[in-house]
Amino acid sequence: MNVTLIGVGHVFKIGDAVRKIIFDERPAAVCLELDDERLTALLTRQKSQDASAAYKTLGDFQSKIADKYGTTVGSEMLAAFDAAKLLGAETYCIDLKASEFFNRAFRNMTFREKIYLFFSSFAARFAGRKKIEEELEMFQENDERYLEEFGRRFPSLKRVLIDERNQHMSQAIRQLASGGEGVVAVVGDGHISGISSMLTDLSPKVIRLKDLREMNPADTGDAPTRPNQGNSQVSISYTYR
Repeated sequence: MNVTLIGVGHVFKIGDAVRKIIFDERPAAVCLELDDERLTALLTRQKSQDASAAYKTLGDFQSKIADKYGTTVGSEMLAAFDAAKLLGAETYCIDLKASEFFNRAFRNMTFREKIYLFFSSFAARFAGRKKIEEELEMFQENDERYLEEFGRRFPSLKRVLIDERNQHMSQAIRQLASGGEGVVAVVGDGHISGISSMLTDLSPKVIRLKDLREMNPADTGDAPTRPNQGNSQVSISYTYR
C-alpha cells in the first residue's frame, strides 16, 4: 500500500508544489482535508451562509494572512483537486464538517480558554510576515512539543480540532489504502504527526510544509494557476480550517 501524506498550510503559496507531487506519485485516490461543503465553497468561491460568527471570523483572518503571501485561502486544496482530476484519480473529502466541529469546540471551551483565545487572536490579527515566520519556525523545530503546549492552553480546541479529526482522517485514509492502490492525502501540517503515527504500519511517505515551501522559495505573487488553465497564536491561522 502506497500512502503519501502532504502537510500544507492554507495561507501559503504552495499549490504548484502540491500539484507536482501528486503528478509524480500518480495516486488512484487523492484525499483532502475538507468536507463536501468546504470543497464546494472553494470551487465556487462562495462563503457558507450557515457558518457561525466565530468560524467566519477565522476565515476572514486566514484570508488576511493569505493576502500577505500573495495567495488565497485553500489554493493548495484546489491545486490538489485539479491535479487529481487531470490524472483521473478519485477525490475524497475526508474531514469532518467544519461548521459542526468548530462550533462544538467553541462550546466545549472553558471560560479561561476563551479568554486566552480572545487575546491570542487579537494579537495575531496584527502579526506581520516576520511574526508568522517566527511562529512557523517554532512549530517546525518541534511540532509535537508545540502542539503539546497548544493543548495545555486550549485543551478543548486541541481535542476537537486536532485529535478527533486526526482519528477520523486517518481511518478514512486507511480504508482507501486497503484497496492496495496509491493514496495521497493533503492535510494541514499540524495534523501530519498525529495521522502518520496512526498509520505507522502503512509506512507513509511524509512531505512537510517546510519541504513544499522550499520547492517555491519566493512564496509570493499571484495565486497558483489551475493546471487546466495553463498553532499557539498564529498557528490557528495556518493550521486549521
